[in-house]
Amino acid sequence: MKAQELLSQFKRMGGAIWRVGEQIKYKAPCGMMTEDMRSSLHTHRQEILALLAADHAAQGHRAMPVPSPSAAAADRETDRQEDTDPGATFLPASSARDLVDDMDLRPPSGPPHYPPRDVFLTGATGFLGSFLLTALLERTDAKVCCLLRGTDPAALCARLNAALKRYQLPSVHFGDRVECIGGDLTQPFLGLGEARFCALSEKLDGVYHCAADVNLMQDYDALRPANVLGTKQILRLISLGQPKALHHVSTVGVFMLLPPTNGVVDEDDDIGDGGELLIGYQQTKWAAEKLVQNAASRGLPCAIYRPGVISGDSRTGIMDRGQLGSRQLLSQLRYGMVPDLQMSVDMAPVEYVGNAIAHISLRPDCSGGRFHLCNPNPITLQEMTSVFTRLGFSVSTVPFMAFKALLDTVDATDTGIFPLLSHFAKDVSFNDGAEAVALQRALEAVTTRKFSCTHTLESLQGSGIECPRIDDRLIGTYTAFLRREGLI
Repeated sequence: MKAQELLSQFKRMGGAIWRVGEQIKYKAPCGMMTEDMRSSLHTHRQEILALLAADHAAQGHRAMPVPSPSAAAADRETDRQEDTDPGATFLPASSARDLVDDMDLRPPSGPPHYPPRDVFLTGATGFLGSFLLTALLERTDAKVCCLLRGTDPAALCARLNAALKRYQLPSVHFGDRVECIGGDLTQPFLGLGEARFCALSEKLDGVYHCAADVNLMQDYDALRPANVLGTKQILRLISLGQPKALHHVSTVGVFMLLPPTNGVVDEDDDIGDGGELLIGYQQTKWAAEKLVQNAASRGLPCAIYRPGVISGDSRTGIMDRGQLGSRQLLSQLRYGMVPDLQMSVDMAPVEYVGNAIAHISLRPDCSGGRFHLCNPNPITLQEMTSVFTRLGFSVSTVPFMAFKALLDTVDATDTGIFPLLSHFAKDVSFNDGAEAVALQRALEAVTTRKFSCTHTLESLQGSGIECPRIDDRLIGTYTAFLRREGLI
């Protein structure tokens, strides 16, 4: 592969390549770099440097001098650095400002009270938040203060009970153990005003931060107010008043796209610099978790919970149509096909995730831990297709290129996951089969990762809380719900 062809392929596949002094730097989607491309980087090094310098000058910048042929030692140094340059990132500049340590976070005077007596919950009307609220009410005697957007107390309470009813969860009686307060996660002091914010901090034993703006189409700056700045306000809340623990709901999506060397992502693995995260939602959740980790390093008790794909209630089949788990099922059943990829299907029912967070949060020895809330027994996409067949659905496996062609034709108003995939794949084109194979391998590398749940499973021992297996019974419960709702 010649130099100009290599640079063109980087552009087509969504990568980036540039020069820094005598070094060639690049950022490439996981799996994109074939052995042929790596070899070309070294074989045509000087020509690539010259082309990059010319392109730099053509854009109105000062061209850097083209170096003389470097020694083998310099080549090896480039190999070590080209994937790790701190300036190579898809994160916007605003993310760096968000991570500046400008908050006066003081370590608590002592450990939080266990079991908690008064807790604060964000995101209570959301899918996971509703189940987490129910679990906290069932597993503790604590009073739960729920932050909801709005000002009318009666309307807030009605909205919370409407969400619980939608998910077939028990309604709550207000004034006894549940209180709704109107505020705004995106505003200073959570929209409560400084006096009320400080008063709240004096009575809480724990904070469960479950709220997030979940939109896979929006960029970092659009999601930043709720997901990043909101987390800053939550950290300020736990650092004031009496000692309290933070239970922060993150996502396994904070990990970079590059697969781990052994195929397993452990709970204590470093989430890296976020530079290879392409989606705004992942970027903001990464930044939020970085903030929480920084607070924990300063002595604040912060536990981090990372769900994977959250699926419906395994008992009723109730789903949130906006969740990836339900959208994935909808598209597979509606279109009757899945791509011929070596992919894992990892979905954890929502009631399991909610109960697990509640149980682990009540253990003082788990304060400060990191927990993956995924299904410990994922199945392959081919096994999922077999489940559909046994349940009477016609779902076939099609070649990857045929699946890509389907994405180009899907209706953007469809409520399944295929419109999302189509959105992200719309600018991907292939000039030859090798490029298609490269992208296929990239997808497989990312989706076959397994997220270790060791800390989670150890903390749940003896609790009776177990993640349901992905089998005919579970998928049958989900498809029955989808049929009742007229979605399939």
